[in-house]
Amino acid sequence: MKHSIQRSDGEVLRLDTSQEWRYLIIAYLKDWVLPSDKIKAQKLQHLATSYILLGDIMYKKPFSKLYFDPYFWDDILHSA
Repeated sequence: MKHSIQRSDGEVLRLDTSQEWRYLIIAYLKDWVLPSDKIKAQKLQHLATSYILLGDIMYKKPFSKLYFDPYFWDDILHSA
């Protein structure tokens, strides 16, 4: 599904609301699969640093000290 926004200067910006980006990150985190395009591969690697894969579930890493708290991960592992 694609949405668009028209700016005052007449340029149309298209927003991609597909879920493909999630599958690309999961494939990279699981099997180290990267796109053949070098720039896209670098962007994916950078984006993937914000996520963690536990089993088949992808979580966004928290931007806080919780990431280093073992009780935080214990709760996530037991809820999965």
